[in-house]
Amino acid sequence: KSIADYLSSQTTPDIYKNMFKAADLINMGDIGDWKIYANSLRLRLAMRISYEDENKAKAIVTEILTNPNQYPVVSTNDNSVKIDARGGELRSVIGVDGIKSSLESSDYNLAPGYMVNSVMAPSNDPRLRAMFAPNANGQYKGMDINKTSTAQTDEVRDRLVSRIDSATYSRNDKYPGIIITAAEVSLLKAEAAERWGISGISAVSEYTKGIRQSIDFIYYINALNDNADGTSYTPEVKPTEVEITTFLNSSIVSYTGSAEQKLEKIGIQKWINFGLLQSPHAW
Repeated sequence: KSIADYLSSQTTPDIYKNMFKAADLINMGDIGDWKIYANSLRLRLAMRISYEDENKAKAIVTEILTNPNQYPVVSTNDNSVKIDARGGELRSVIGVDGIKSSLESSDYNLAPGYMVNSVMAPSNDPRLRAMFAPNANGQYKGMDINKTSTAQTDEVRDRLVSRIDSATYSRNDKYPGIIITAAEVSLLKAEAAERWGISGISAVSEYTKGIRQSIDFIYYINALNDNADGTSYTPEVKPTEVEITTFLNSSIVSYTGSAEQKLEKIGIQKWINFGLLQSPHAW
């Protein structure tokens, strides 16, 4: 809060603007974007403690969300907080024994069972084809952790379990360092509105917006791949409005049910949005 308040009264002297733009890998020296980062981070942390100290969390969240001019947060994918990959030298991050080898090993690149089998596949989630590769039968199927190790091994051998999409993740040398996305912030707003009735915030609107932002963002990342490693690749076809609307209206996703059921749906969508490379936040 002190940082956000301080930045509200600051401007960057012209003599330093080019220096900050070159040195600041996150926001290119833009003070307004740093305010957005500070407020979005504060919103995230307040919601994290909200079941431990609800009164404190509610006061902080209400202050932020009812004063958007004073405390702006990430609102679009364009002002998401991330570190963009720039220059060919950054390809080494993917190409050497790091992200690529980890994500493509048999232990780490299997599609998660509950996420795919119980949530995404039954609801025809448009993000599936940008996040995972279909199995040998052309289906999206995650690893069922309740099966015996023998059955799991057989399914992996027979290519019956989907794997993490290599074009989006392991072989995408332009994959950004994701810090805070618009989808996360929108889903945090939805949770706060559902629990506390924040003035001017609609839970269902923020929930729907967050899911749409998550879909847009994963396809944006998929399209960043520039085939630098020589792998044949064509960006995935973006979902149509009909496809997205049908998905949003599915019983698994639609914003219906009791308050507890709605909060569970918000949490699941937040978890899917954190996805594979923000897994500590998903946990």
